[in-house]
Amino acid sequence: MKTILLSVRLVVLAVLWSCGEEPPTAAPAKVDEPAKVDEAWEPRSTPYNVVSTRIAAGTFLRVKIDPRDVESGRNFVLSGTFKVTSGGSRDINAYVVDEIGYTNFRNDNNFRALFSAHRVTTDRFSVTLRSDEAYYFILSNRFSWLTAKTVNADLELRYEKKG
Repeated sequence: MKTILLSVRLVVLAVLWSCGEEPPTAAPAKVDEPAKVDEAWEPRSTPYNVVSTRIAAGTFLRVKIDPRDVESGRNFVLSGTFKVTSGGSRDINAYVVDEIGYTNFRNDNNFRALFSAHRVTTDRFSVTLRSDEAYYFILSNRFSWLTAKTVNADLELRYEKKG
């Protein structure tokens, strides 16, 4: 059977060629090109250390975190821990808010927070941030009328950046 098919193919090619037509040729095999790969995205981080900071009664401390300061960054995650080391009942309020939330907080209005902890001694958090706006980590002692608090906090902004 194979011999007959081969003979028929050869006859067809010979007839086409004798009629002045070019015999068909097989299309060159398509070679898969390696996929173009974007530059590698490397994990990076920026630490924000707030060490033994005294927050007076009725006040707050804010730390501004702005992903827009990172050129070509993506997948931003702010994480951290904090602990009240002295003062009264050793309690503090903590928040992570965007710019609108910070404005409302500052003006004593209701606000939305990505993270909130009320009257705690210590806590940890991790929140995802958008890359197109600034955020604030706030340690608030506004509820205390008489007692200052001393707080330690370690924050880290993790992200990916083109290498």
